Amino acid sequence: MKNKCLVTFILLDLLGHPIKNAKYQIKNGNNLIAEGLTNSKGAIVDISRDKGVVLDVYFQNILNQMQLISRVCLEKSHAIVKLYSPSVLIKTQLREKGKTGQY
Repeated sequence: MKNKCLVTFILLDLLGHPIKNAKYQIKNGNNLIAEGLTNSKGAIVDISRDKGVVLDVYFQNILNQMQLISRVCLEKSHAIVKLYSPSVLIKTQLREKGKTGQY
């Protein structure tokens, strides 16, 4: 397994909090290697490929398009790649309070 690399990608917001349920795709050139949703820790499935392989990481943007976020060349036997979004994920719940206003 000396010529293989195991890589873990983790998607975080600007403050370092994991972004869960984000749609992703991992490609090697035009070949789709993996796709799905990030887990509760913001991680995607572990990818094992030969050293020297270049992986393209795509995430779904606000327009529902897959956008290239990062290109990673696999060099080490195990790597953890943290990808930071320039946004902050804020959990909030809307509540009814009085009459609606004119905006």
